[in-house]
Amino acid sequence: ALGHTTRLRRNSPEARTPDGKLIWIEAARALFREANTHRAQAAADHERDRRRAAGDLFDWGRFTNRWLVKYAAAY
Repeated sequence: ALGHTTRLRRNSPEARTPDGKLIWIEAARALFREANTHRAQAAADHERDRRRAAGDLFDWGRFTNRWLVKYAAAY
């Protein structure tokens, strides 16, 4: 009975936003969106700190590409 009333309340017209979306689904999406952006930011911070600790902040790919453009064209 509790599950049935929860389902009725969740699917009632009052449980919808003006554009017809279900409020509880939109609330869950907002929570997941916030959690995912926080997780991505934490992963980026961790990667930056790991590279800084390893002394690997120099971008070797960019350096070698510029070196090739500048000097390899002379040969």
